[in-house]
Parts: sequence; C-alpha cells; structure tokens
Amino acid sequence: MEEENSPVVVYQTGQYAVAAMMKSLLDSSGIMCRMLDSSSNTTAGYGTDAIGIRLMVPHSQAKEAGDIIAQHIKDLHAKS
Repeated sequence: MEEENSPVVVYQTGQYAVAAMMKSLLDSSGIMCRMLDSSSNTTAGYGTDAIGIRLMVPHSQAKEAGDIIAQHIKDLHAKS
C-alpha cells in the first residue's frame, strides 16, 4: 500500500510554463500532481528555467499520467 502512494517523477523540464501546462493537464484528468523545483524539492516558482522542474504523482497513477503526457506530446508534434 505504501508503494502505491510513493511519489514518482513522470515529467521533467527546464521550462516553468511547460511544467505548469502539463500539471494542469494531469490535474484536469483527475491525477493528483505536484510540481517541484529540482534543486530544492520545494514547490516550483518562477525563475527555475535553468534548474529544472519535476512533476510527481502517486505511484498508483504514474502509468496513467505518463500515458496522458505522451499522448499530449504526440498530439503537439502532429500539429507541427
């Protein structure tokens, strides 16, 4: 049960706007997501472009979150 709730990184980027968009996508899909600044393990804020931002979800939702992110990226590339 504990592993089910352990946080898992499902996406990482150096761009705050991209991380915020992906977090919003996951949130709207019903996936509990936290956006963390990779240098301090605190909630990400502005000015973290060079550091990196991680999106973390519970282990039990990691596969679904990864699938949603992958599909979104695929859709973006198809429109390009």
